[in-house]
Order: sequence, then structure tokens, then C-alpha cells
Amino acid sequence: MNTPTWLKLLDSHCQEKDGLSLPYLVGASDPPESTSSFTLATTVIEEMRAGQQSKRGVYLSFCGRLKVPVFTMLPQGYGTGLRVELDEYWGDTDEEKIRKVIDESKEPIESGCFSRIQQDGIWCWTPYTDTDCIFIVAALRD
Repeated sequence: MNTPTWLKLLDSHCQEKDGLSLPYLVGASDPPESTSSFTLATTVIEEMRAGQQSKRGVYLSFCGRLKVPVFTMLPQGYGTGLRVELDEYWGDTDEEKIRKVIDESKEPIESGCFSRIQQDGIWCWTPYTDTDCIFIVAALRD
């Protein structure tokens, strides 16, 4: 079984740092040309929820530094699947929260802005930085 891109990125990145946003994870994927951003984002989340790709679960929470929801890997022994820890702004149920994360990720994904950086004190979406590209290549090579 091939390890999905999102899992390779989370395994590499989350050992030392904050989580990764949905646009970041989707942007690094290599989808067929006809695949919509919504379809790809939904596929990534469904794979996380199924929990069949990893022995560790995935945690979805709001990152106060980046000001967006991010995904991180749970430590071994905390189960598999997707654990959603977002407040009521994102919805009442996990399904509503996930749908809102996908909806809010659509614009940056479709515009090719997968990375979150701070410019003049404001957090914004941009194309991958050189640092991001180096990280992605290294993470996917392993």
C-alpha cells in the first residue's frame, strides 16, 4: 500500500512543529487534472477518518499562530482516525466542522496558495515558499 502524501508530510513535519493546513496538504498531492479542490480535500479527510493508512490518529485543531485549522499526528496509542477539536464557530458536529474547514480551504487551494505566512503583521495564503518546497521534496522522498 502506498503511503499517501498527506501522511508523509504530517509524519515528517509534526515531529517538531505545528500542524499543517488542509491547503498545504492538498497542494502537495499529485491529483489527476480533472480532480476538483473540493474532491481532493474531501478525499484527504476521508482517508484520515478511515484510519487505515496509519497506526496513529490525526488531530484537527485551530492553530492560534497561523489562525487556521491544522492537522497533526496523535501520539502512538491514541487510536486511529480523525479527532476533531474545533470550537462552535466551525459548526455543531464534527461533520459540520470538517465541511467548513473544506469550504474555507477552497479559495486558497484553487488559487494555488497553499502556504500560510505573515506579511506586514497579517497572516495570508501564498504559493509555497522555497523552504516549503525543500521540505515537501524531502518528506516525499522518504
